[in-house]
Amino acid sequence: MDTGTNALQGSPTRGAVSRQRTPEENLDQLVYHLLKSPPEEQKPSKDPLGHFMKTLPKANRDPMGNFIAMKGLSGVTEPQNRRPTLSPSQNQSTQEAILFKPLPAIDPSEPYSVVSGDTYGSIAGRLMSLFPEKSQKNVSDELQTYFKNMELKAGMSVLDLPAFLKKEEIPYSDEGKASINPSESYPVVRGDSFYSIARRLKQAGQFPNLSPQELVTKLQGYFGEDLIAGVSIDMPGFIREPSGLTPKPKPAPLSPKERKKAPSQPVWKQLSGKGPPPEHIHIPNVEYAKTHKLTKEQISSLIDKVSKDPKINVPKAIWMAKIFQESSDRPYINSANKAVGLGQLLAPTAREVGLKVNDEIDERFDPEKSLQGGGRYLTEMYRRFKDPSLSEEENWKQALTAYIAGPRNFRNGTRIGPQSKAYGPKILALARLYNEHKADTSLSETEKWAKAITAYEKKTKQTNQPLKH
Repeated sequence: MDTGTNALQGSPTRGAVSRQRTPEENLDQLVYHLLKSPPEEQKPSKDPLGHFMKTLPKANRDPMGNFIAMKGLSGVTEPQNRRPTLSPSQNQSTQEAILFKPLPAIDPSEPYSVVSGDTYGSIAGRLMSLFPEKSQKNVSDELQTYFKNMELKAGMSVLDLPAFLKKEEIPYSDEGKASINPSESYPVVRGDSFYSIARRLKQAGQFPNLSPQELVTKLQGYFGEDLIAGVSIDMPGFIREPSGLTPKPKPAPLSPKERKKAPSQPVWKQLSGKGPPPEHIHIPNVEYAKTHKLTKEQISSLIDKVSKDPKINVPKAIWMAKIFQESSDRPYINSANKAVGLGQLLAPTAREVGLKVNDEIDERFDPEKSLQGGGRYLTEMYRRFKDPSLSEEENWKQALTAYIAGPRNFRNGTRIGPQSKAYGPKILALARLYNEHKADTSLSETEKWAKAITAYEKKTKQTNQPLKH
């Protein structure tokens, strides 16, 4: 008698006769392990689902090699020997097996738009009929090499398979899409991707020494991770200073004597600016940039002005509270991570929402432009992550968290620290306190916000997390 068995089949009681389990029993056991955590004495697997699926026999796979998932997971109870015991009716319901949602077929004569669940391996598997003499891993490696390990993002990444199959460096033309004039800003339209923009730049004769994928990497490094339809991006600035692939070499450090003789850097350089501020903005020195503040009346007037932008739809109280939290109303302040201005925008994010940030000008120093860029970006985060099942306040909390943590981190739930999680609730709490005094005509805008900030700091004094001021 053999008391040993694999992890999926369970651990029979001592002295019991082991037998080969039926596919249905194996699936029942898989259901149990997916719903129950491993015993405390066992070291949990880093990938329990993958571990148990590897032990499934071939009988539990479809002809394409995909694992079978089960319906009727409810009603599974824990048996005495940690093996599920289902009633006949439950067993009948679990017989109805369905495949995981299949990935779409690939037409090798057309570019392929990445969908959720795609990997280089899955794409290679659907191209195997074109490579009868190669393994799936070899085809997957070739795809990764050709596309420079480009991150596959559903709805955004496009793989030029015709060019891959022909090993061409210049892919097909974009029919029906506007050509790109390198000397003008380009208005992003729905359906645009960095890959399609890279192709049209190549067709315009730009960057002949770069492959399309290298140009895509440069575009993403310069304009950020996403494109927003309706926003014009600074194409001339990108062509003059394409960053993201090959960083500029750092100058050699100066000796103490050379440092004394060397002229001091311009103020905007010391403030992390990519270029000088617009001509109408005067920043005499760094100390002025750190201490100069706009009044609440000035900020309110600027918000009223930029709110006419059709791409902006942010409640005024939330917007003003956010500006206070971000920059303490200082229009030229910079942060340790090189965010600049009232909206504390990073250079790629500013370019993403249409601001010019290059060696010749940095519009983040312009209070009006900074407010406009921050308003566009926050509106886009609200639109992108709005959930109809949540309240308006909860949706704005999500938008603010995505604003501070980045849409990709928010979407994936990664790299969101305690400060980022507290960011939205802080701003919404301050906005609520301001709204309590909003109708009081005897108070100025500055006095209303002073009362709201004082009330907030009193309420948060016990947590030792007062707002910045």
